[in-house]
Amino acid sequence: LENVNFQNFTLCEGYKVDWEYNNYEEFSALISEGLDVKSMQLPTKEKFQMVCSDKSGIFVTDENGKLAATEILTYNGKTGFPLHLATSANHRRKGLGMFVMEELLRLCRRKGLKLLKCWIEKENIPSLTLCHRLGYVEDGTVCEQYIMKGI
Repeated sequence: LENVNFQNFTLCEGYKVDWEYNNYEEFSALISEGLDVKSMQLPTKEKFQMVCSDKSGIFVTDENGKLAATEILTYNGKTGFPLHLATSANHRRKGLGMFVMEELLRLCRRKGLKLLKCWIEKENIPSLTLCHRLGYVEDGTVCEQYIMKGI
């Protein structure tokens, strides 16, 4: 993480990082807006509470205190796994995604992580573009996913 290409984005007026955020219902609603339930499950309330208590999530709220953008981090040893980058439809195209990703990278540094691994679907061009701008490199396909429906 020493070679991160920080853009040093700042939040637009009216937004702030809320380190005390803990509204699971609002978080899960935002994540569910864009969540591909085939490939990723919504975190449980217990997992969300662990993220909040460990300060392993970035929660950006608007001037009304509503969640505008978020991403959470899980980690194992020195490797981090960013999950669930989401920006509310009403708040897109304002640099919040880039800001959240940069804050997450700073969080990773504070936690002493050395490597980040992201899983992004090929069709998710905005997320792929964002990661490339930050200096992520494609490492190839980890696996193909097989799904059985209706069991």
